[in-house]
Amino acid sequence: MTDPLTDMAESISSSAFMVDPPTPESDDVDSLPESGETSSTEEEQDQYSHDAEREWKESLEQLELLLTMVLIPYFGKYFGRKLAFYGKMLHDWDGKRNELTNV
Repeated sequence: MTDPLTDMAESISSSAFMVDPPTPESDDVDSLPESGETSSTEEEQDQYSHDAEREWKESLEQLELLLTMVLIPYFGKYFGRKLAFYGKMLHDWDGKRNELTNV
């Protein structure tokens, strides 16, 4: 009869979840890249800077649209009405001044 503890130890040791200890030949991941190669961190930084630049350009485009479609027409309407109001006041005042001098 077999011992249940030894059976369990054998099944654990042959389990698919067990990982072999690393050997010196498999330490290639830890080695530094060659001088001609770019590391993955440099590539990630390049990608990050490219994404940041693209988002910055999109933000500028949105700001330009806001300026041209909302703010400039709003200010034009506001100052146009002010100019018309004061222009009419000046015209009316000038007309009354001429009436007083012609009497």
